[in-house]
Amino acid sequence: MDDMTHKLQELSKLTDLAFQRASAPLAEYARREAELRKAIAALTPSSEYFASQEVSDDAKETVRRGGAAMAWDRWAAKRKSQLNMDLARVLAEKAGVEAQARRAFGRSEVARHLLVDHKKG
Repeated sequence: MDDMTHKLQELSKLTDLAFQRASAPLAEYARREAELRKAIAALTPSSEYFASQEVSDDAKETVRRGGAAMAWDRWAAKRKSQLNMDLARVLAEKAGVEAQARRAFGRSEVARHLLVDHKKG
């Protein structure tokens, strides 16, 4: 094996490791994104909740008169707003990590192609 082949193999290994390191956090970002989207979807307005449940009309009216439905809707809207801000932050961070991973992947592919081309002669 000549010196150039050895150097290109080392470069290929290093760029592959850099790609693995750059893309490793993506799984955690995907998990966090899914968790936030699920939490946002779970925050339904009281009207949707009552429509989907087997609750007597008397119970619904009691909740409405007592202000619980309005209190829930206010809390849910506030919580949903916070979760949406968290989701936006996660998506922005994820986009930055994805850009780094794409660059690292490109470098890894170039190094691999250089090695293959060099071996062909």
